[in-house]
Amino acid sequence: IDETAQFIHSLEANHMVSAGSEGTVGTLRSEEYYLRAFQTPHIDYLNLHLWPLNWGWFNPVTWESTLPQTEINAVEYFNRHMALARTLGKPIVMDEFGLGRDGGRFHPGTSTRARDRYLLLICTVLEDSARAGAPLAGSNFWAWGGEGTAQHPDGMWQRGDPFVGDPPQEPQGRNSVFISDTSTIRILRSHAKAMLMLGAASPSTPSGFVR
Repeated sequence: IDETAQFIHSLEANHMVSAGSEGTVGTLRSEEYYLRAFQTPHIDYLNLHLWPLNWGWFNPVTWESTLPQTEINAVEYFNRHMALARTLGKPIVMDEFGLGRDGGRFHPGTSTRARDRYLLLICTVLEDSARAGAPLAGSNFWAWGGEGTAQHPDGMWQRGDPFVGDPPQEPQGRNSVFISDTSTIRILRSHAKAMLMLGAASPSTPSGFVR
């Protein structure tokens, strides 16, 4: 990591470089390994992801019973990584967070009640943390699907299909936000505005970041 980050900076000194990590889930759940991955001075910022479905916290079929603990786990995971960022004195970006559609469905127009509740919570935590001066430097939801849609009954991508936000090894539309998901879009639009306003009000924010 140190050598690669140093090489990138040798090519473009102003380029922002990170290690690329889901957080401690991506470092054998070891905080020591996570900190070692980011401690080099050639790494500019930390990052983390939140994937409750992939990590076994959340079941979209029984979302009413699994979402409450998912929310607790997500906030705890986020807060712990804010503390790790403070330890290294670097900003941190939540660069992937999302949730599947109700019932595990993947087509536009299907229910997103669990997703909307979850995203509203995460966006609120992100905004409150940034407002309180946490080292949070930005966030990216996963992912914009626009007018895309799965082309096959199993939802899996095949060569020649249009792309949505989901990788080809997952059902197309599982985590995508479609243009028809108006309730989800309202939450994300409000979050984007809040983060932009916080960034504008923080002249000390490092260049390239929106706090």
